[in-house]
Amino acid sequence: MKKKALSYRDPWKCYKLLLLNQIDYFRNFEDNAAFLDQVHYHMEEEFIEKGADVVCAGEACSSIIFLVHGVLELLIFDNDGNEFVLDVLKPGDIVGQYSVIFSESFLFTVRTKSNARILHLRNSFFTSQ
Repeated sequence: MKKKALSYRDPWKCYKLLLLNQIDYFRNFEDNAAFLDQVHYHMEEEFIEKGADVVCAGEACSSIIFLVHGVLELLIFDNDGNEFVLDVLKPGDIVGQYSVIFSESFLFTVRTKSNARILHLRNSFFTSQ
């Protein structure tokens, strides 16, 4: 009986770890199972439709966003409401890391250019360590 219990693999955990391994940032930690185990508990997956705002300029940053699938645009707006594209993000790119570290609000809006799958690494990961 004990042997079976040791070989059990949680499918949801395996799925989230597989997503983490698709992000270049986490490939450096492949040999550190304990670290990745902690990260996956604080990650939340979200599917967002094309044209939706993930975050808006001025919002408090509550997580680091990892793009797993799709395309995101970083936008700023002038005083007349005209939007300007700062950057286009592709799978593996990260948004919000500096805002989380320095407890700052987003300076730009993040909008989906296509349907997207993202992972949020919540601030709770950094405060619970």
